[in-house]
Amino acid sequence: MRLSAALVLLLVPALAIAQDPAPKPKPTVPMRPQFEYLRPIRSPNKNLQPPLELYDELRQMRAIASGSGARVSVDQDGREVCDSAEWQQARARAQIKATRMGGYLAVVGQDSGDAADRALAYYGAYWIETIQDTISIMALIAGEPVPQIREEAMQRALAFLRVQIGKNRGGGSGPRGASPVEFGEGRAIGQRVYDDPDAPAYDLDINPWCALVACEQARDQAQGLWFLRELVLLRKQYGAESIALIQGLLPALVVHKEPEVRKQAHAYLAAIDPRKRPVPAEGMPNEAVLAWLDAVIYDLFPPIRRVSAGLYDLYPSADLAQIVATGKDLLARDAIGSTASGTVGGVFYRGFKVLRQPTPLDLLGLPKDAVITSINGAPVTDSKSLLATLTTILGNKRSLMVEFVANERQKAIEYRLK
Repeated sequence: MRLSAALVLLLVPALAIAQDPAPKPKPTVPMRPQFEYLRPIRSPNKNLQPPLELYDELRQMRAIASGSGARVSVDQDGREVCDSAEWQQARARAQIKATRMGGYLAVVGQDSGDAADRALAYYGAYWIETIQDTISIMALIAGEPVPQIREEAMQRALAFLRVQIGKNRGGGSGPRGASPVEFGEGRAIGQRVYDDPDAPAYDLDINPWCALVACEQARDQAQGLWFLRELVLLRKQYGAESIALIQGLLPALVVHKEPEVRKQAHAYLAAIDPRKRPVPAEGMPNEAVLAWLDAVIYDLFPPIRRVSAGLYDLYPSADLAQIVATGKDLLARDAIGSTASGTVGGVFYRGFKVLRQPTPLDLLGLPKDAVITSINGAPVTDSKSLLATLTTILGNKRSLMVEFVANERQKAIEYRLK
């Protein structure tokens, strides 16, 4: 299979990425529970016998695809296909012999000391029974210690993911069988998982690819960033998921001494940036590049973060400090609202009506003219009682449940202090 121009840039020695180890980035990317063995870069050294009959077919397929001159492409399912009758016959036999071989191939790819056997394990994963098993074996590729094998496997994986990973579960939100990764993360209830029909149809473990970014070699870092960017372009949710794992590494990567690492870090962030800001030009001062990084991360993970209509997470930040200072000042001067009362659903209420929400109080999501009736169950009626209640609760609690009346309905918002 021909490698794309982007991947070739990562392969060719003329790329000019020095092999001197970069300063080890901190912190280390956390792996999923029970999946620590996927951490790059592995040192597989076990003497394992692969599935011999299946491997005979796979070797023949690879030899024909690489040496016969027949056209090699990708089929509608994202799998390699060769315009050779001999290759197609070997593939048909391989698909039969690959029945229930997913676990076997995974063990060979993970632990075998024979690099050629590991390469065939990655190659053969596309002809086992289930798409999910194929995608699960992909998690091993990030930790493959032989760069050429890893790079070839990455290209095949990406061709497959371009077809499969954008698919949603669809249908109702009823139960389905749990994948091994979901068992490891504790998301399974019995043998089943309940989730959104718009969730991905297949579970892709991005942690090993994020851990590849945390490796010491510049070449590994660039490859990990390149692959993550490709994933983000296929499914945007991988942007927030991956940057949450590698956020602490990015300041060093966006100003890295090696041009290819900088290039891939900038391209990754540009794919994630919700505002699509211009990518910093080569030669731009480090301070300007880091300011760009901070702006992208701020938009992705604002310190005053709306999780849902009734839930906000508040992170320590200048924004939160300003909210607290502004709120205290306005409440102390009785300059933000007044006592109000009425009935909702036939029930009498009395509370503190918020008449204005100057910046930055508007970040808290309270509707205009909301009447706050209680905080964590403590009644509120005026500026004085609101300020006293907030002062008491904030000294002891990490969560505020604010109940209020708005639009003739009783509502509530929870604020979690992180």
